[in-house]
Amino acid sequence: LVNQFWFEVGTNINQEIVLCPLRILSMKSYLEHGYHVNLWTYQPVANPINHPNFHIRDARYIVPEAEFKSYNITLKKPSRCEKRKTLHIANFTDMLRVLIIHKVGGWWSDTDSYCINPLPVPDKLDKGVIFCSLPTKIEGGRAIRNHLCTDTAKLRKDGIWIWKKWDGRSQFSNSYMYGTKGHPLMLKIAERVKKNFY
Repeated sequence: LVNQFWFEVGTNINQEIVLCPLRILSMKSYLEHGYHVNLWTYQPVANPINHPNFHIRDARYIVPEAEFKSYNITLKKPSRCEKRKTLHIANFTDMLRVLIIHKVGGWWSDTDSYCINPLPVPDKLDKGVIFCSLPTKIEGGRAIRNHLCTDTAKLRKDGIWIWKKWDGRSQFSNSYMYGTKGHPLMLKIAERVKKNFY
């Protein structure tokens, strides 16, 4: 299962949206590898993909509409004086993605990604969570090849999460992540992200 989210900033929440070719290409790449794709959105979609494994899901199940509207979502980075009045869509999505994984489980993938290889298969060593990392030096942008190296989180006996194979320098990316339904780490991350909104 691969989860994605799309909201057309600058439009009415009830306005029908048209998915651009890039978003459709991304979703189809996962469908072609045999995954089910959940597209979470607050808006009706005019051009859903005609595939039995493609599903449009109501994002209100994750974050209620009233709460979503309270953030005054924007595409521009709020200035210091605008803080607490608006929230960039990327900041909201940082919270939403981990809440989706917490509520339904599966993979999260950004809608500008493209699946060229099967995603890693979670095993018992993963403790129900997989994160990906990006090399410290990134040439030519955040290419999909950088996401193919995933690291897994393990919970130590003292309650601290550690990552296997992490060199301590690479950046963690939330473009791809995996979690089992109800995993407590995802809820903790969502709470931390929300605290940093303003």
